[in-house]
Amino acid sequence: NAARNGVADRVQAGNDDAFEPRRYDVVVANILAGTLVELAGVLSDRLAWQGHIGLSGILEGQVDAAVAAYRDRVDFDDPQEQDGWVLLTGRGKRG
Repeated sequence: NAARNGVADRVQAGNDDAFEPRRYDVVVANILAGTLVELAGVLSDRLAWQGHIGLSGILEGQVDAAVAAYRDRVDFDDPQEQDGWVLLTGRGKRG
């Protein structure tokens, strides 16, 4: 996707151990909600204050659990739903 959109030189993708231990302005994860909840600490630790986060792969009934897992580190916008799937977007909190 990054290559097709002409941004491959500015996008880094991989597992947590593939990234420098620092904070990023944008964090995106499209995996199942259970894994998003399990990785809440890792993904939150990589999110810069006021950085943007996008989480998808969440079913409507899983939104509350996902939001709760990130509540201390992310201010979420209203969930966006399509065909039973939800996208959560938000900004990193100071901390």
